[in-house]
Amino acid sequence: MRILFLYVLLVVMVSGCIPPELKLPSLPRGPKGERGKQGIQGPPGKPGKGLSSEELKAIDLIINDKREYVVESTSYSFGFAPTITGFVYLTNYGRLYKLENKNSQTVGKNIELIIRIAKREDFIAINRIAYGDDIKQVFSAATKEGIVYISNDLKKWSMIKNSIILNN
Repeated sequence: MRILFLYVLLVVMVSGCIPPELKLPSLPRGPKGERGKQGIQGPPGKPGKGLSSEELKAIDLIINDKREYVVESTSYSFGFAPTITGFVYLTNYGRLYKLENKNSQTVGKNIELIIRIAKREDFIAINRIAYGDDIKQVFSAATKEGIVYISNDLKKWSMIKNSIILNN
């Protein structure tokens, strides 16, 4: 039994140690066979289920991008003692929502609508620039067409007379 085990072990070691160049070359492939005959057609399936009007409307909204969605957010801070801080979220429809912090250490939990900047559906960006340790800040919102709106308090927005000139 020992001799058989040693013989098998020796064969495995020798065959594993033979370099690939000494192994037998693979044979060429044979000719490709002929294509078989087509089988008989199976039984017809059950009639398909159409989409409901709600499903069609949802698909249309996705395809034509008529849904409202959040496009960007920025932070804000107002006042000194206590400082009111939070986040503001802009939708493509120009609606601004705020998440006001409870204090400087605790993030708030309630999101509420502030205002709709303008009756447009192509807003793409909102940014804030602060001057002098957040003493003064200005918010800017822009549309796909290059129209820019400005606000100091997130409640009153005014459109800049000159828009961004786009090469379309």
